[in-house]
Amino acid sequence: MVQELLDEYVACATQCMSVDYGDKKSVRRYNKASDRMRAITDEVVAMGHDAVGRLATLLEVEPASGWVAHHLVEKADLDPETTRKCFAKVEEMIAEAEAEANLPDAMGEKMWLQEWRTKKGLG
Repeated sequence: MVQELLDEYVACATQCMSVDYGDKKSVRRYNKASDRMRAITDEVVAMGHDAVGRLATLLEVEPASGWVAHHLVEKADLDPETTRKCFAKVEEMIAEAEAEANLPDAMGEKMWLQEWRTKKGLG
C-alpha cells in the first residue's frame, strides 16, 4: 500500500513539472496533482512512523524531493535528522532559484524556511 502511494506521489510531482500557466486546464491539472500529494502525505502520516520514513526516501527522488520536503515538515512529526534533510533540500532549492535568477521562488522558499524553522523551534 505504501509503495503504491509513493509511486503516485512521484507521478503527481512529475505531472507538476509540465505546468503551462497560460493554459487553464494545465493549471487545474497542476493544482489537482499538488492537492493529491498533500492528501497522500496525510494518508502516509496516518499509517505511522515507518510509513513516514518510507515517504522520506523521496527526498532523494526527483522531481518529488522538493515537494516531499515541504509536505513532511508541514504534516508529519519528524525526527531531527529527517527535519534537517528537509530543510537542507529547501536550502538547495533556494540556491538553485537564485542561480537561475528566479528571485520570487527564492524569496518564497526563504520565507517558508524561516517560518517552519521558527515553528519547529529551530529558528
